[in-house]
This record gives sequence, C-alpha cells and structure tokens, in this order.
Amino acid sequence: MNFAKITSPLLYLWRPQPVVTIGRHQNPWKECVLEQLQSDQVALVRRRSGGRCGVPRSRLQRFHLHLPFGRLRH
Repeated sequence: MNFAKITSPLLYLWRPQPVVTIGRHQNPWKECVLEQLQSDQVALVRRRSGGRCGVPRSRLQRFHLHLPFGRLRH
C-alpha cells in the first residue's frame, strides 16, 4: 500500500490485533509480564521513538483515507 498508485479516493478500514507498544528506551523485562502477553497472544512491539507504553483498545475501528496525489491542488 506504500507504493500503490491511487487514482480515486480510497477508504481503508481495519481493526488491529492486540498489541502492546513500548518506547525506544523502555525495558520490556521490567515493564511487561512477558509470559502473560504470550499466553494472551498479545504482540509486543518497540517504537523507534521514545515515549511510554501504548495499548490500543481492541474494539476500536481504525481508518485511513488515501487521496490521489495532486487532485486537491488549485
């Protein structure tokens, strides 16, 4: 999808799988119960940026709106 040629507006809907996102400098062995994540089948992901832990709500629906390049220029 990063290199797809978009010729008309595209609405992409998705629901993420359970995930815990940690920041660049966080220690997962100190801040997460790794055995519990594994048994609950929750992925552990590290961001390149800093910041604290993030756990998105599983019921949220995500969307991306992709518009063709140059179509909005006046």
